[in-house]
Amino acid sequence: MVNLVLTAIFEMFVFARQDFWSSKFVWEIFGMPQRSNSSPIEVTKSGIVELAKLDTKQANSFLFVPGKLTQQKMANEIGILGITRLRLSGVIESGPQFDWQLTGQLGATISQECVVSLKSVRNRIAARVVRNYVSDQQRLRAGRDGEIPRDDSIEALTPTINLYEIARETMVLEMPTYPRTKSLTFNGSAENEGEPLQKPFAVLEKLKKNLEDG
Repeated sequence: MVNLVLTAIFEMFVFARQDFWSSKFVWEIFGMPQRSNSSPIEVTKSGIVELAKLDTKQANSFLFVPGKLTQQKMANEIGILGITRLRLSGVIESGPQFDWQLTGQLGATISQECVVSLKSVRNRIAARVVRNYVSDQQRLRAGRDGEIPRDDSIEALTPTINLYEIARETMVLEMPTYPRTKSLTFNGSAENEGEPLQKPFAVLEKLKKNLEDG
């Protein structure tokens, strides 16, 4: 009960003041100390960062902690039972190699169905996140002809960066493919347990197609 009250108070402060995330206090709470040469930036509730508002001469620190409804929305989109304690933090900075580079850390607790018993299984995800944004079309096409290894971290430069989408993609790639309870063993084949499970990249492609069609 005490935890629920503290959580409610915390979320009230988070969304009541836009400058709350800019305080040094918040960054220290989440174990993400600010760089001495960085400045915190404004992130919308939906996870949008406007690049035009960023400082090009120093790193821009960000912290994205979606609310419970947003976390459940993401869980529904990627086909799992639930997501809690989701946080994406890091920096966005301009550099000589890329127009903008995002580096950060994602952490979340997820709930999935066990592929054997169908019971809920909880796992903690912790992953490093890197996105390199470029406007050079030649670099974006690199690797498509098979001559140059493709860099999956490179993306087309747009006016905004969507931290929600980055978190969702990272979750799909990092979550267990065959979740199961610790007391059960699984041979890695889902064919005898019902519908075969999809690979992470297949899930991403299906998700993107559903969002485009929707």
